[in-house]
Amino acid sequence: MLATVTAVRFDHLLTTGRTTPALLSCVRQDGIEIEVVTKFSAGCDRGATALAIEALLAMLAADLGLPVPEPVLVDVDPDVIDPTVSARASELARKSVRPSFGSVLLPPGFSAVASGKRLDDLVVQAAEIFAFDAMILNPDRRVDKPNCECDGRSLAIFDHEAAMAGLDALGSMFQPYPWVTGSLSPMGLGPGQHVLFTLLRGKDVQFDRLVAAWATVTDTRLSDYRNALPDTWGSANSVIDQAVEYLAELRHHIPAVLDEIRRVLR
Repeated sequence: MLATVTAVRFDHLLTTGRTTPALLSCVRQDGIEIEVVTKFSAGCDRGATALAIEALLAMLAADLGLPVPEPVLVDVDPDVIDPTVSARASELARKSVRPSFGSVLLPPGFSAVASGKRLDDLVVQAAEIFAFDAMILNPDRRVDKPNCECDGRSLAIFDHEAAMAGLDALGSMFQPYPWVTGSLSPMGLGPGQHVLFTLLRGKDVQFDRLVAAWATVTDTRLSDYRNALPDTWGSANSVIDQAVEYLAELRHHIPAVLDEIRRVLR
């Protein structure tokens, strides 16, 4: 489910993103070279947990037919990054667990989505992304930090490491379940407003395809996600166990979550 690629060349650090991701040239097991946006555990506030959550949710998104770049595990020998070229990247590689998490670089033509940008032909896809973020408790696809790009034909979403940060508080007033009335109001308000809210507000959004896709996320499939994560990310085990348990429960509340989304978008 998660292919492993080997880093062979450091290109540069990305100028956006608090996790200081790096663009690395990597080789697949069949010898094909690809460019991968790579996150190091030492650059993430949640360490290996951030990598594990991102990988888990990227696998889920792919199964749901959402537009995510291919997720991969990236084996980075620290010696690949010359500290005289980038001291920061070299430090991150040396302090991080192996493998790192990566997303295959989007093809040319994608650029960041801005709130209110005309995307009328992509309303269904945008609505599914909005719903996905509601379901995974993702507060990080905001107007000021979209983590969403578009090439005019499709959206693309990435950076899910901040999702599910409040699992310990789930069910409380601080982190209500997304199927509770009023729980998703912040997605349409103030600094927490979702980048696609303006596009979707007032529209008759449809989720039939997404609901059908959720039917494929069985207990066995959830176990597959869990088992695809490397043992070296073991410090994330308790959080991932909570996340998988939450996703299993979420499946029983999809209609209620969608009702709450429609309420927010009215």
